[in-house]
Amino acid sequence: SDNEIDKPSEMEHEHGMQQKLDAGWKYAKRTDKAKKLHKDLVPWHDLSHDEQEKDRALVRGIPRILEKAGYTIARLS
Repeated sequence: SDNEIDKPSEMEHEHGMQQKLDAGWKYAKRTDKAKKLHKDLVPWHDLSHDEQEKDRALVRGIPRILEKAGYTIARLS
């Protein structure tokens, strides 16, 4: 469900953002990879809907990736 997707999507964004910050990237209004500037180095709630959807799509793909690796996901009751 959307509720199950949003929290891990936010966590994915925060993780990716921290990786960029640790690598020396800075926030800027426009992304410039050569200068290590990125427009999405902002909190999750400040991202555009389209950018949030990119993280949601990644999280939605995790079950398929795990399945291909031989794992299953089970909901605990």
